[in-house]
Parts: sequence; structure tokens; C-alpha cells
Amino acid sequence: MPALQAEQFTDFFQALHGYAPFPWQKKLALRIAKGEPWPPCIAVPTGAGKTACMDIALFALASQAEQQLAQCAAPRRIFFVVDRRIIVDEAYERAQRIAAKLEQAEVGILHTVAQRLRTLASGPLPLACVQLRGGIYRDDQWIRNPLQPCVIASTVDQIGSRLLYRGYGLRSDYTVPIHAAMAANDALIILDEAHCANPFRQTLQAIGKYRRWAESEKLAAPFVHTMLSATPPDEVSEDEIFRIDDDDKSHEVLGPRIMASKPVELKEAKKAKDKAALPELAKAMNGEIEIFLESGVQAIGVIVNRVKTACLIYQDLQARGDIDSVLLTGRMRTVDKDAIVGEWIHKLAVRSGDAERSLERPVVVVATQTLEVGANLDFDVLVTECAGLDALRQRFGRLNRGGCQIDARGVIMVRQDQIKTESPDPVYGEALANTWQWLTKDGREQIDFGIKQFQQLLPAEEDACRELLQPLSTPAQNAPVLLPSHLDLLVQTSPKPAPDPDVAVFLHGPKRGPADVLVCWRADLIIKDESSCIEALGLCMPLAMECMPVPLAVMRSWLQGSDVTDQLSDVDGQRLADDVQSKSNQERRFIRWFGPEDEQSRIYQEPADLRPGDVVVLPATQKGWDDLGHIPQGAWEDCAEQAVFKMKRRPVLRIHPALLVRWPTGEMRDFFMQFVEQTDIPADDAYQVLRQPLDTLSKTAEPDWLKEIASALASDKKLRCLPHPCGGWILQGSKNLPSDEEHSSFSDEDDLSSATVPVELTEHLEGVGRWARCFTEGLDVKLREDIILAARLHDLGKIDPRFQALLHQGNPWLAKASGKLLAKSGRISASPRQRRAARKSSRYPKGGRHELLSVRLAESAPVLLRQAHDSDLVLHLIASHHGRCRPFAPVIHDQAPQKVTMTFDSHELSADTNTGLERIDSGISERFWLLVRRYGWWGLAWLETLMRLADWRSSEEEQKHQQIERQVA
Repeated sequence: MPALQAEQFTDFFQALHGYAPFPWQKKLALRIAKGEPWPPCIAVPTGAGKTACMDIALFALASQAEQQLAQCAAPRRIFFVVDRRIIVDEAYERAQRIAAKLEQAEVGILHTVAQRLRTLASGPLPLACVQLRGGIYRDDQWIRNPLQPCVIASTVDQIGSRLLYRGYGLRSDYTVPIHAAMAANDALIILDEAHCANPFRQTLQAIGKYRRWAESEKLAAPFVHTMLSATPPDEVSEDEIFRIDDDDKSHEVLGPRIMASKPVELKEAKKAKDKAALPELAKAMNGEIEIFLESGVQAIGVIVNRVKTACLIYQDLQARGDIDSVLLTGRMRTVDKDAIVGEWIHKLAVRSGDAERSLERPVVVVATQTLEVGANLDFDVLVTECAGLDALRQRFGRLNRGGCQIDARGVIMVRQDQIKTESPDPVYGEALANTWQWLTKDGREQIDFGIKQFQQLLPAEEDACRELLQPLSTPAQNAPVLLPSHLDLLVQTSPKPAPDPDVAVFLHGPKRGPADVLVCWRADLIIKDESSCIEALGLCMPLAMECMPVPLAVMRSWLQGSDVTDQLSDVDGQRLADDVQSKSNQERRFIRWFGPEDEQSRIYQEPADLRPGDVVVLPATQKGWDDLGHIPQGAWEDCAEQAVFKMKRRPVLRIHPALLVRWPTGEMRDFFMQFVEQTDIPADDAYQVLRQPLDTLSKTAEPDWLKEIASALASDKKLRCLPHPCGGWILQGSKNLPSDEEHSSFSDEDDLSSATVPVELTEHLEGVGRWARCFTEGLDVKLREDIILAARLHDLGKIDPRFQALLHQGNPWLAKASGKLLAKSGRISASPRQRRAARKSSRYPKGGRHELLSVRLAESAPVLLRQAHDSDLVLHLIASHHGRCRPFAPVIHDQAPQKVTMTFDSHELSADTNTGLERIDSGISERFWLLVRRYGWWGLAWLETLMRLADWRSSEEEQKHQQIERQVA
């Protein structure tokens, strides 16, 4: 392994970005790379390059690559967490650029770092990058390799709910322990703008303490958290805070950013009150925008507190033909947001010195709180609605971020009904009114929000400064005390306990609402026909890119027919005013989506059934996107295929009248309109019938995503043409769209679905054992040997003749004739309906779990189990390797139990398929609690995860290897 010294960080940074790091970045990197702990708080001003903390963490990981897990202070997974709707996640984009340069490097410092990271990953990829946007079906690539260095950009809700074993939006409770383990072990959490997320910061501290509550000291995977905040909390002492110093203030690039003046006018919108509050505010702010445009300003930023206000301002600006106007809110679908940001992020990038704008004409970006944090946009002028002082300081961090020699100016506009503290703002509480009164103190009409200039307005003495700022800042919630009794409930994931703690209070505090739900619209659904809707969604499943985040309370109220637009903001966990919850006479039906085979996936009518993180599917005929958020003009309301293209998934094209009307007019649309009416196309003939039309579509269609999907389907000889349950057809490809990234989709339930070639049982068990050996390198030797033993025993229960028949399309005679015991099937279709038919033919009990029989078979060989250092751990790892038995085994009614026998490593194993492990006295739950106390709430999940991911990785390897062998043959 090539050598790497801590002092080489400057060379590393320069090679990555083309310029040297700031002084504070070099000093912090030197400390961390040498193994010193992260400071509890990093207090640097906005525009000072704080996302470089990710570079520092990555370099430290590479510099400590020789150390074993127990000694390494640098975690593999680096979480950059922000408590806002992220428009441009700077950390994610930065990580993507770093990953690309590391992967391409062939010489020099970047090659050295890349090689050391590859050694850690035990694979070819030095760095993986993930944006955690909610857990839609199979949207969990970051959890598939515990060794892979990775940067994960996330929100408080997404990472916090995973740490606490609930995982908002995850399609299956059975994967929750993996998410919890990966977030709490070998992980660094960088909490940006921590003053916005005080409850989560407190919960992180509690988790850090409770991770050490374990009888065994054999688990030592690092868990580190630090916060970035210009206003550190009171309990953090001054010697625990890392700050910039004189070297930074005199730096040729950073210095001007700190010293730049930002004069801001303070104005009242006197007509903005009562029912006219938002329209009049929008009108007044548009007046200020007009003044700046007339003076020749090129880039204007506008930030308001409500989505509706932003939409009103944007609508007026759209009427102008001489400017570009952009609307950005966190209440947008990712696919729309990325398109807008992709167009403007480089045009409005941070400038330094005397750099000129390269805009063809003036641009006005209208946004909500989403621009406060994580948006690396730079404006010449900023017009903002009044908010808490901490929020305003963040907003003016987007004004002249580069410290250019320009006439940077701003305006703060307040509504007439916001001035008095008697009516606290739903988002900012009394801080908004208190801030306005302080800003206008002694008749002041202007104030300078430049970093240096504003600091001079504050008391120099630290305690006095904190006393002044406290009532002016957005109310800092406190999380309830996280108790061991809470963790004992939360760690139970299968089945969940009743009552089940609401983790939202530990993420946002008791005065904030629960997490968002994710909403998507489908034009091809007939909401009256439940079975057809669920079947159609199963053939073209919702993806994260097509979903709009909506606060749970807002969604419930909208489903009841209430007008919610005045209350919608961009703050996670927003709690609505009580009067918004009032029920009207109108109710809308909706689908909660949990996956194609989950019985919870169905049509609902009662909004109270919604839960945080749910995926809600609405027919496009119900509309609602203008009430719940924003879909840009011209965008497709149903963008499922576009999301598939963006995420590089297996191509799907729905041929349905409600979708074809959006296609570009022409010969191909006419052809497919006629094709919709066809009812007698044999599946084997679909490719021949559609190849030429699809090829033509790929060359002539707009937009680009339609071209790419048509091209992939036109060249796919295994193209499937399936009847659309709601009318028309669905075309499915057999392989994913081309991508620079490797997307794996194998998971727990893929013995019967994603496996496309058969795999023998002995081969699979040995493969999982090999991957377990790889994933546990550096772990305590005894624990490592136990995980490897469990890996070699985990699937023994598949010898049940009925399970073997299930792997042969439900045919017991085919299973016997094969003469082989299989672990995976290559014969069963991915269709849920066909899998249900095969299970019925095989007579395998409904809900049957082969892992329970594996436990009984292992227990039948005491001599074999004596190889284990902790036999309880081995048996639990076998029982839980599909996420069950935490703490109880599922109840299975085996109407025709059988006795099965086999020989394994010269040991005779025998058990009854009616395992009885669902009984309270079976020992399953006692073993679980014994191991929780022994290894800790997150430690046991970590051991489970290492084996389960070895199983996933082995299954992926088997499928790829055998597919290649078939192609060669």
C-alpha cells in the first residue's frame, strides 16, 4: 500500500480542486489525519468552505487505512446531514467530483489516496456517493457493502429515523436493522447548521453514549459526530469549538468574503395582513425586485417563508419577457428540481475577485427556506422576507458569497401581522417579531449583514452575545431524554411493539410535527379498481425521483379537502396551526405503496391511516401538485419513466392513452395509439412487432429520456410486453439502462424473484462464508469465526422438499429429477401472481421461513455448534438473516409438516419442518435480549448486517458469474 502522510492534505486538496485549502481547512485536516478526535463544534462563517470537512474526513480515512477497525478513528461512512429541504446538496455534488477524480487517477497523490481507499473497500471503487432522499422500493444502494468508503448526503429525518430503527419510507421493516447498523457503526455524522437541528444533536449525543452500553468490548467500530454552526449551543465550551483565526481573515480569497459589506434596507409591507397577507407581501416584494432590475442588477435572489408566497411572486415574474425567472422550493419532485438546478447552478456559481457574470439576461431565483442551507448559489442582490435572525444570517450568506468588489445590496421585508410577538409565526415563533424589533431599534432603517460588519453589532463578551441572540433565533427545541426503555422498544423491528415510540420527537422535538410523506402522481391508474392499480404499480414501481415531499399534516388535511397552501413551508417536521386540521366534506382516495406483494399496498380513504415516510400514489386526475408543492410548467405530471431513466433502472414504457397524449405528435404516437387497442399479441412476438417502431422512436422522440428508454427496449431481445392492468400495455426491459455506477438490486427476498439462474445450495453457503470472511476482516477473531460459521449454516432449511419444489416453479417432480439441492431458482418469474401460484403448487406453507428450519437443523448437531465461541450468536444470526426474529419468530401454520435430514461437514442434521420457534417458550426472544445486552442495541445489528450483506453480495456474484458462463457457452 503506498504511503500517505498527514502533511500531504494540501497536495491532495490542490489536486482535487485546482486551488489550495483555506488555512482553517489545513489545520483541521492535520489534526484529524493524525488520529485526533473531531472537535464537537466547527464554527466557521458561511462561504468559508465548510463542506471541505468531507474532504478532510476522506483524507483521514485514507491516511489511516493500515489500521484495524478497532484502532482506526476515521470512519468509512461520512454522513453530511442538513435539516432543510436541500436544493443543491453541495456535499453530494462535491463527493461526486472527488469520486470521479479518484477513480480516474493513475499517478500522484490522488492515485495514492484512491489505492488506499480501494484497499479498504476490497474492491475497485475508491469512493461511493449517495443522496439519501427517502427509501422508495430498492432505493438503498448505500447499505450494500460495509467496507466501501462512502459519502451520504442526507436530511435529519432520513438518517435520524434509521439510527432509531424506524427508517422513514423504507419498504420493508426487515431491512431496518441494516440501515441502523450502517448509520451507527464505522460512521461519521457531520451535522450542518446544527442550531437548526438541536433535538437531533442531543439525540446523537445520547446514541453515542448508549453505544458503549454493552457487556462485550469486542465491538469497536467508530461512531463520531460533529456539528457545523456559527452559533454553537450554550453547553459547548469555548475550548471545544474550532474557529477561524487571523490567517483566515487575511487570506487572499477567504478574507474578502469575511470583510465584504452587505448593506440591507428594512421595509414593511403595510397592507400584508389577515387574508391579504401573502398576496400583498408578494406584491411588495415584486416591487423591490422591479427597482433592482431597473438598476441593471443581473442576479437577484428572493427568499420567503411560505411556498405559496414564492409561487405568487414567481407567477408575476413569469409575465415578463425580458428576464429569466426560476422557482425553487423543497416541495418539488427530485426530477424537476434536478433539471432546474442543473441549468442554473453553474450560471450562478460563487465568484471571486472581479469575475464577471456570464448571463444572457437578468435572472431572478425565487425560493423558500430551502436556499438557507446547502445551496451554493451566489446573488448580487437579495430580497427576503423577515425571519429569525439566525435564518436571516444564513440567507445573506447567499449574497456576494465570493466577496467580489460589487455593490451587493439587500432588502428585508416584513408583513404587518408579523411585527408583534402576540401572534407567533408557525415556523419562527416569536423570534421573527423579536428580530424585526432589534433590527429596527432606535429607528434604524438599514443594517449591514457582512460577516465582519454584523459581528461588530454584537456584544464582544460571549455570554452577553448569547443572551442577546437567544430570543432572536428560531426557537431551539429540546429532544425528550432518550431512555434505555425507548431503545428496548425501538430495537424490536420484527414484529414492532405496541405502542411503538414516535421517533419524530427525538429528531425535531415535541413541538414539531412528524416527517414528510412522499407523493407521486400516475396518469394510468383507475382509482376505483384496487387490484388493477396495485398490479400496475407492481409492474412500474414508484421511485424516489418522481416523488414530492409533503408534510404529513398537510397531506392529511388536503386529502380531507382543506386549503393548506398558506401554511406550507420548507422546514422538516413542520407542525401546522390547529385550524388547518379542520375537516371538509370532500375526501380523496389514495394508495399507500409498500411494494407489490405487501398486503398494506392498497387504496385508502381515511387520511389518519397515513404514517411518516409513507409513499402516497395519487391518480393524476385528482391533481393537487399546485396545493402540495410545485411542478414546473411543461413538466409531465406522471414522470415514472423519466425517473427510471434518471436512476438508470430497468427500462419501462407504459403504452396507455393517458400517457400517449403527452408524447410529441407524429407517426410514432399514432402507431402506439393504435397499438393500445391490440389484445392478442403473443409474448414471444412482442420484440419482432415492436423493434422497428421503438427504434424509430429512439431517433425522433423528445425529450431525451424517451429516446433513451426506447433505444434500450428496441435492442432488447428479451423485451417483455405485458397487458396493462388498467388498459394498454407495459413494455419491460431485461437489464438496467447503461450507467457509470454499478447498481445492485439483490436483497432479502430474492431467492425467488431477482435470481435469474439456479445456484446450488452448497455453492451458495460456501460463497456467503467467503464474503463473511471478507466483511469481518479486522473484527475480533472469535466474533469473525462465529459470523463465518453462521454464514455457512444459514440456508440449510432450504432442503425442505417443498421449498425445493418452489424453486422449480412449484413442481416437486422437477425438483426430484434435478438431483440437486438449490439455494436460488432461475425458473420462477418476477411476476407476483406467478410466484403465488408456484407456492400453492409446491404446498410450501404460506409465510414459511426456511431460516427457522435452519436454526433447528443447526441445533440438532451439538458437536457442530461447539465450533462456535458464542453459540447463541450463531443461532441468532441464522434466525435473523432475513430480518425476522427481532425478537419473535413469525407464526407459520404448517398443515403437512415433514422431517428432513442431511449431512453437513460430516455431521448428521435432522429436524421437523414444524419448528415451533414461534412459541413464547422457544428461546428465540430470550436469545435476542441476551445478545442485545451482550453486544449493545446497535452492536448486535452490526453483527447481523455483516452476515446479511455477505449473503446479498454472494447472491449478486453468483448471478453475474453464471450469466457470464451462459453467454460464453
